[in-house]
Amino acid sequence: MSTSNSPRTGSFVISTSLVETQETAEVSFDSIQIGKHERTLGGNITNAIRNAIISGKLAPGQSLGQEFLANLFNVSRVPIRECLKQLATEGLVELEPHKGAVVAKLSLKELDELYDILWALEMMAVRIGVGKLTDADIAQMAAMDAKLQVIDDPLEWYYESVRFHRVIVVAADMPRCLHMIDECRQNIGRYLSDASFFQAHVSEWNKRNRVLFRACQARDADKAVNALDVMRRLSTKQIRSHLVESLQKEGDPASTPRKTQRVS
Repeated sequence: MSTSNSPRTGSFVISTSLVETQETAEVSFDSIQIGKHERTLGGNITNAIRNAIISGKLAPGQSLGQEFLANLFNVSRVPIRECLKQLATEGLVELEPHKGAVVAKLSLKELDELYDILWALEMMAVRIGVGKLTDADIAQMAAMDAKLQVIDDPLEWYYESVRFHRVIVVAADMPRCLHMIDECRQNIGRYLSDASFFQAHVSEWNKRNRVLFRACQARDADKAVNALDVMRRLSTKQIRSHLVESLQKEGDPASTPRKTQRVS
């Protein structure tokens, strides 16, 4: 078992805001404010739009006009087109014939698929990774666990929780698995932006993360996998039920729960 003092943090970093409060030159994008300097950084376009979608600043079904985005970011339509194609492959944008790009709607089917993939891969990675965690990794997870107890913003909490879980997956040294888990986790963030829902359940989620941490601290892979299984059964069910309720309020026929649940 390694006891290196260098934590493996990985690179899962998502900013949930496009706002630079000190920036004076801003352009309105409905509810979004994008600083002038950020509009000139072509490499940040995909991240900027992705973050706005995940944080809910760009609502499901909202149009993403290429010409307007090109003007907003001060680039040609070519990088905008490529950006939207990338976001479409991630499931965040839908490219509709004769209508253009729109923010993808929240989907019960998508959420089920994301969680099915996530839990299968993460449980495999955790079983391998727990025994490889260094003392520095454990110290990093302890700091993240403490931070999770005091965060009151839903998406800030979610991304810190993702980074907490990611330490274990990085330790497993399975790059392709890590990439797929990152993509699933990133998309799931869209389903956790409701503040009242978050406040109602965050204390339970924190307790479950702490159980996982203690299993990792003991380098007990079986207990860590069991902790993940509790999250799969209980936390996933809460999030899924909240989405069903939200879609039913909107009159979405696709919100009818399937007869055979994957979580119980």
